[in-house]
Amino acid sequence: MIQVRPLLESTLSGVVNALFPDRCFECQCRLAPSSEAALLCDDCADLLPALEMSCPRCGVPMSNGQLCGQCIARPPKWRAAAAVWCYEGLSKALIQRYKFRGELRYERGLLQVMGELGRRYRQSWADVDMVLPVALHPLRRARRGFNQSEPLAMAFAEGLGARCVMTAVERQRHTRHLAYGLSRKERRRVVRRAFSVVEDVRDKHLVLVDDVMTSGATLEALSDALLKAGAASVRLAVLARTPAPHRGS
Repeated sequence: MIQVRPLLESTLSGVVNALFPDRCFECQCRLAPSSEAALLCDDCADLLPALEMSCPRCGVPMSNGQLCGQCIARPPKWRAAAAVWCYEGLSKALIQRYKFRGELRYERGLLQVMGELGRRYRQSWADVDMVLPVALHPLRRARRGFNQSEPLAMAFAEGLGARCVMTAVERQRHTRHLAYGLSRKERRRVVRRAFSVVEDVRDKHLVLVDDVMTSGATLEALSDALLKAGAASVRLAVLARTPAPHRGS
């Protein structure tokens, strides 16, 4: 059943966004007309927790930029992961307001950030054939009103110079949110066989795009489905990665 209150909040947010555009997310000062990011003023932008060094395989923050112990002991299904921010503080608040409250005034800035991430990897990920958003179940999409991974995937693909395919994967099981209290085994069980691959990905090098990566259970289940369907490799690109060494998204 579609909940009425989130839809009303989203509609009201859209009206406010139209009346008061281009204000800093944090301090609400009016941004300069020349500002392309439409997220934060220069002072508040410094508060974003940039992910400067991370494990190249799972993207978890690491001070030395080397493989983390978890990836050495149990390598994930995907080949590599890239993220812009640590998922904490200002980045967490910003993504949650966009994702759960439908504050679309911040979308343009988030898409620009994702496009810049794609450009950063254009050379080293030049073999990528397709960029795919993480699919939402139709019920969750109806409740939220949109799938935030789709515009992010389009922006990343444009920056990377690769093709974005929206319909390659379907979410066939409606699973509950992967709360932090769940163990890794429980998270993996919840999302097992949640995805089906409906387009030909044989021998293709793929990038999965989502807003946040936490435990990685969802992304691992989707990577597994794609690899079983014949994909040559899977990489990940997200706006933010949790700082703790978890392996749900």
